[in-house]
Amino acid sequence: MNEECHRTYRLRPYIRNIGIVCTLFFLCAGIGSVLAAYFNVDGSFPRPALAIAMFSIVWGSFTLLGLWLILAYFKERLTLTGETICQVGVIRTKSMPFDAVQELTWRLHPQGGSCILTSMDTKIKLEFGNFTRDDRTELIICLRQRVAVDLQSNWDSFHEQYIAHSPDRSQKQQAASWILVFVLFGFAVLFAVLWLTGWGPRYLILAVMNMLVGTGYSLFVRYIRKVQTNRSA
Repeated sequence: MNEECHRTYRLRPYIRNIGIVCTLFFLCAGIGSVLAAYFNVDGSFPRPALAIAMFSIVWGSFTLLGLWLILAYFKERLTLTGETICQVGVIRTKSMPFDAVQELTWRLHPQGGSCILTSMDTKIKLEFGNFTRDDRTELIICLRQRVAVDLQSNWDSFHEQYIAHSPDRSQKQQAASWILVFVLFGFAVLFAVLWLTGWGPRYLILAVMNMLVGTGYSLFVRYIRKVQTNRSA
C-alpha cells in the first residue's frame, strides 16, 4: 500500500469555525431573549416564566449543537493503516480491517459525497465534505486503491460528479458566509425599526445583539479569507 495512505485525517477547520460562530450567536440570542423576558419592561410577555423556559430550551439546543461541532473537530479522527481503517467519533470508535470489507458504496450525497464501508459486523460511513479538499482527494484515492474494485459500487457516478468535475467550494462558502452577514444586519435594522416605532425595548436588545454578532462574524470571515489568501500565495 502507498505510504501516503498511512496517515490520520482530521475534520477541516471550517467545521470548528462554524461551531464557534453558532455557539456565540445562539448563546447571545439566548441571553438577550431571556433577559428581555425576565425584566419584561413593557409587559410584552404575559407569562415571563414560560417565555424564559422556551427561550432557554430553543436557544440552548442550538448552542449545544454549536458546541458539538467544536467537540467533533477536536475529537473525531480517521486513521488509515496498511491493514485497517479506524474511525474515532465523539461517542464511539469503529475499526475495520480492509480485507474484511464486503462492500464499498460510493454515494453522491450529502454535499461533497460520501461512502459506506460494510463488513460482516461493522459499517463505517465517511462524509468527504468534512475534510479539506486535499485530504478528501487523497482519502478517496486510498480507498479506491485499497478495496477490490469488484466490491465497489456506484463509482462511475461518484467519479463523474466529484472527481472528473470537482467543484471549487471556497467561493460558495464565502458567498454563504456573506449572505449570513447581510441577514444578521438586516435583522438588526428590522429590530431597530420596531424599537423606534414603539414595539418595546426587547427589540433594541435584539438589534444590538444582531449588530454585534454580524460585525464579529464579518471580521471573522475577512480573517479566514486573508489566511487562505496568504496560504495560496
